Amino acid sequence: MSASLKLTSGSQGHGQLNLIYSAVETTAKSRGWNGVDLVIICGDFQAVRNAQDLTVMSCPAKYRRLGDFHEYYSGFRRAPYLTIYIGGNHEAIAHHWELPYGGWVAPKIYYLGFANVVRFGPLRIAGISGIEKGPNNGAVYNTPHSERPPFDHKEIASFYQVREPDVTKLRHVTGQVDIFLSHDWPREIEKHGDEDAVFRDNPRWKQSAMTSQLGSLSGAQLLDVLKPAYWFSAHMHYRFEALVEHAGQGSNEAVSHARTRFLALSKCIPWKSIKEHLQLEHIRPATKTSESSNISKFRLEYDPEWLAITRAFNCALGGTSKDASQSKSKDTDIGKNISRERSWVDENLVAKGNLTIPEDFVPTAPAHTPGSPEISKNQNIGYSSPQTASFCQMLGIENMFAKG
Repeated sequence: MSASLKLTSGSQGHGQLNLIYSAVETTAKSRGWNGVDLVIICGDFQAVRNAQDLTVMSCPAKYRRLGDFHEYYSGFRRAPYLTIYIGGNHEAIAHHWELPYGGWVAPKIYYLGFANVVRFGPLRIAGISGIEKGPNNGAVYNTPHSERPPFDHKEIASFYQVREPDVTKLRHVTGQVDIFLSHDWPREIEKHGDEDAVFRDNPRWKQSAMTSQLGSLSGAQLLDVLKPAYWFSAHMHYRFEALVEHAGQGSNEAVSHARTRFLALSKCIPWKSIKEHLQLEHIRPATKTSESSNISKFRLEYDPEWLAITRAFNCALGGTSKDASQSKSKDTDIGKNISRERSWVDENLVAKGNLTIPEDFVPTAPAHTPGSPEISKNQNIGYSSPQTASFCQMLGIENMFAKG
């Protein structure tokens, strides 16, 4: 019998961790649950460690707030539930820059990086950070992640924009994905739910939809290819549910079902109803497994196929524009390369039982000191995360994000 997991899905953070965790506890108790196994946050998490991080947050200065994440980063508080999240378009980019492949931003709080696939017990969870719009999106979509500290205003604006190399990596994922996370909605997802209500409540969105500007085109492509059982989003500050019925299996022949349940939630605001930003889900994996039902033993694990894809595409992630062209090679060539890298992963990691994601969080930038100024004119100097160094060493790949 497949294990089932209780999780909280879809909420976006906006620096309100204390409120989110309090709402999770209250809502779980109301359902007779003793907490949840996993909390998922779909972007705008705002992992701000100090005032210097705020100077490069991708939002107007008047909206920059320190929030309460620094309390978890410093160890003053500890997350009551394992939490994973993707990046949105309003983030502390200096912190996320240190963890391009993903990593712990605080104990029990895991950022998925630019794109990722991980496993939690029987569940396979994938996600992509950022949105596919904004200034110069067309100019940066086909480029690698070339932003480096100190960040100028153009890099602050481009950092959160989805990149083609990340999308291509995810397009080569095979097999069942149980949960997919994105910040932006997949384009035309509104057609699979109460479209009239969406446009009645948000009339300005109708024109965007008519000109194919509402939501992410790459998100729609990934939805069609991966066909996850669940897709969670945020960004639009509007609760919306949809059910996507997939026509045929398409290119992902290993997928075992024909529908995706989509859910988008609003941001956490004290005076709004909890149901607007919080959803408790009881999820069973779409693929039957022999996993034990003892949820307490589950930890985050690397996904072997994703590790192989990461090895195959590493140059395209953070190198030059020339390196990024690797992601446009013929699918047959890429497939052979991924297959070869999968053999390496199986031999060097899977066979040795080295798939558990180590709980190796260490602070890099200093944490905010209560009582000190919350506004700074200076950025953090830019730090290299030992987590990223260890990950690259494990995979035998070049760390393109090491501070030189």
